Amino acid sequence: MDSGNHSNVCNHSENQTIKDVSVDKESALSKNCLRKLRHHEQVLQSKRNKRKEKKVLRKQRTLYEKQKSAEELDTFHISKKEEKQMMQHRLMSARGTAQRICVDLGFSCSMSEKELHKLSSQLRRLYGSNRHSQHPLHVFFANFSQESSLYRICREKNQGFEKYVVDMNDKSPQQLFRREELIYLSPDSPHVLTDLNPEVVYVIGGLVDETVKRKLSLQAAEQSGLLTARLPIIEWLERGSKGTFSTVLSVNQVFDILLKYHETNDWTHALLTGIPPRKGFIPKSNVKSSSPQGIQNGGMSKDS
Repeated sequence: MDSGNHSNVCNHSENQTIKDVSVDKESALSKNCLRKLRHHEQVLQSKRNKRKEKKVLRKQRTLYEKQKSAEELDTFHISKKEEKQMMQHRLMSARGTAQRICVDLGFSCSMSEKELHKLSSQLRRLYGSNRHSQHPLHVFFANFSQESSLYRICREKNQGFEKYVVDMNDKSPQQLFRREELIYLSPDSPHVLTDLNPEVVYVIGGLVDETVKRKLSLQAAEQSGLLTARLPIIEWLERGSKGTFSTVLSVNQVFDILLKYHETNDWTHALLTGIPPRKGFIPKSNVKSSSPQGIQNGGMSKDS
């Protein structure tokens, strides 16, 4: 090989080396830029999230101030969107702070399709009452598996069911709470519910009219070693001229009574709100006070 060719080869090698070094620099620079770009995007996203959170808080604060001002003026005009936001805010705020009510849906496995549809409707009405309340309760659905027929029917029949602000769990009430916290409501209980204790979880049996058998919920509670109580219907109401006079109520009717008492601390008003007129009950004429004594044992007293 002559000297001219050798020189060309050397120059080519040097040029190639310089190009490789330039590519490496560009590659390193690209990686560095990408890191900075990613960091910049993360900072921007964090700022956007904070702005969204502040916007939500401002809306909630504005709605709250608007409601308080309206209460003072006895007028309150808001849009449907604002009303829905307020309902959602009240339901979320009730979690962990409000009186706890647990619906035991463990009886649904022995129900017919018709009974499950009826129970599904009662759960929808129950949620509707709580959603529209100014002072909602903290609601739990226990023994409620997502694989169950009842859950499937609730999803099919009740629009937005999966977004209900309700704690749904496949565990039993006694697995979710301490036994000493629980009082199971049953129309056959020998104990009378006289008040609501915020430390107690009141359990409503998920039964419908077709499946009501005498003392079914009472027996289930006693077998689990739970305290029981019945609503003070005969203590505050008396029979009118006609009616069925049955003290067996649907799930949503029992809930409505508890909710109304929670709001008003008035058993007569609460019972008349939840019990259908066809039952035939009317207020007792000789009852003056709506707060009988009986706070012990979660607001219960023994039947005389």
